[in-house]
Parts: sequence; C-alpha cells; structure tokens
Amino acid sequence: MRRLTRRTFLISLGASASLGHSRHLFRSREGLAFAGWEQPREPILQVAPLSPPFRLPESWYRQTVKRLQEKLAERGLDGIILKDRWNIIYVSGLFHTTTERPFWLFVPTRGEPVFFHPGLDKDLVNTWWIKEGEWYFDYPHAGPFNTLAYKAGPKADLLQWMLKGLAKRGFGRARLGIEEEVGPTTMKRMQEALPEARFEVAGDLLLRMRMIKTPEEIELTRKAIALHDRMLAFARDYILQRGTDATDFEVRHRTEEFATHELMKLMQPTGRPHDAVGVNLRFSCRAGVATAYPHPNQFFYARIRRGDAVQIAAVITIGGYGGEGYRALHIEPMTDLQRKMWDVHTEMVLKQQELSKAGV
Repeated sequence: MRRLTRRTFLISLGASASLGHSRHLFRSREGLAFAGWEQPREPILQVAPLSPPFRLPESWYRQTVKRLQEKLAERGLDGIILKDRWNIIYVSGLFHTTTERPFWLFVPTRGEPVFFHPGLDKDLVNTWWIKEGEWYFDYPHAGPFNTLAYKAGPKADLLQWMLKGLAKRGFGRARLGIEEEVGPTTMKRMQEALPEARFEVAGDLLLRMRMIKTPEEIELTRKAIALHDRMLAFARDYILQRGTDATDFEVRHRTEEFATHELMKLMQPTGRPHDAVGVNLRFSCRAGVATAYPHPNQFFYARIRRGDAVQIAAVITIGGYGGEGYRALHIEPMTDLQRKMWDVHTEMVLKQQELSKAGV
C-alpha cells in the first residue's frame, strides 16, 4: 500500500472531501445518504501505532530540574519562583488544577525544589517525587499552616508567607528569579517579606527550555498527533457514511468516543493520581453558516446539508503534549465561488506545508 503522507492526505481531501454525485452520496430522509456503508470505517492512514508510555517519566523531570538549575547558575541566580501552572508542570511533572488558590514551586540553584500549595492539593503533592513543601488551609482564610484543621484561621498574605518560607531555607538575601515583571504594589509586598533579597525577571529561561523539545517530548507529541490524525479521518468517514442524517454535534461526540476508546484500551487508567494525566481529546465539528466565523461564539448543533461547508478540528494532548489541526470539507453542490475558495484554500494549505521547517 502506498504510504499516505500529510501532503497526499490533504490532496485526497481536495479530491474527495467535496462530497459529490460521483460517489452516489446522500440517500436519507432528504434523499441523501452514502449507499452501502453500515459502520464508520477505520481510517486508512498509516500513522504511528499508539503504545505506552503516555507520559514523561519521573527521571525526565528530575533531569529537567538539573537543566534549569544550570541555567540559573549561568544567570547568577540563587533560584527561581514559579507560579505559572504550565511552568510548574513542565519542571515538576505535577499535573494540577489552577484556581484562585495560589500554588508555587521554588527551584533553588542548588538543592531540591519546594512546593507551596493549598491544602486541597495535599494528596497530589504528597504522592509525587518532590517531597519538600508547605501548605495552607485555604484561600482567602490562609491559616493554619501545615496542619489539618476544621476551622479556618486568620487571613494572611500568602505571597509573603511563601517568601518567608524561602527565608527559613536560607534565601533571605538571595538573588531570586521571577517569571515576569510585577507591579509596584506586588513588589512592595515582596520586599516587605524579603527586604534584603533581589528579584529579577527570568521567565525567558523557562520559555526557551519549553520551546526546544527533547527527544522524549517529541516522541510523546508524535503519539498525540497520530491519534489526532485518526480522529480527523474517522470524522470525515463518519460524515460520508451518515450523510445528512448526522448533525455536527453528533460527529463531534462520536469522534471523541472513538478516540477515547482507542486510547484508553492501551492506557488502561487506574483512576489513581499521576496516571492518565495531561489527556485532552477535544474535537469539534461545525457545518453551514457557523464555518464562516474564525472564532465563533455560538453552540454547534446543525444538521449537515447539501452545499454545506464543514469544518472538523481536534485539539489533542497526551501526557501534556500534542497539538491541534483542522480539515475543511465541502459537500456538493458547490457554487463557482465556493469551488474557487476551495481551490485557493487547498493550495494555501499545501504551500504552508512546503514552507514549514523542522524546529520552527
């Protein structure tokens, strides 16, 4: 079988996604269906087979901490305070949910990282590989600290609480990195907590590290994109089979169901923390007038009809890595203007592929 590249797949869309009379389409309640199809076909795409692992190992995160520490030393910093959720996940591997409750990770240039976190996430943090940390009762009633309680204590400035926690660890006079510039009010609070420390913006260190992927990150991304491509092909085949019996809402949910079963039978999640993390199998389908809007704000629930433009799209992550992609489809009959737009769109996609370069 000839290998299907992304380019030939796109060309095939240009030739056949414009669903026309030559394929005996659409015999349904509107006299429209694709004859002879009983079930959505498995996509005939030669993509990389899915196989474990489906997240980066603890050893990768330990090594990432070391790489960050080397960069901190080169910058002359004694450590960096991380608050951005994705920076924390990138460095530590602790997938967590961000709320109004502050959550920090401090990475010293020498030594072990330290979490400062809400009590709600204590079970997640305590079962992860970073063992050093402090926690507070809740927000805005911060106290008591590092102890189980059934009554909220007094409110506290949690930013200052975290910084004083660094002072207890010998960083009261340190040169500390922060992710981004803060306003004068926040800086005043920081200087009140650590009057002899210096704070310098160093978020670019994390940005650069996250931009340049390691082989392990690339491999995990490829797995996610392989499933992503299968979802797009499944959705297209499902539309061919169901014709105008289907709604865009139905296509979306059947495709998400397909992908979930495909991944879960291999992932076999246990329901325990730190397992099956960073998984997002979000799919969308919109038909008709809704395809005209770059960032629509309406809910998609429309029956697919003859002459409709259809867009299918997927945003897929596995273990926190992946990407997003789109496919344009159009159902016959097409007006001359629609066909011209289709041809231009297809050529633009092919040109984009030709101009894309690895690592950019």
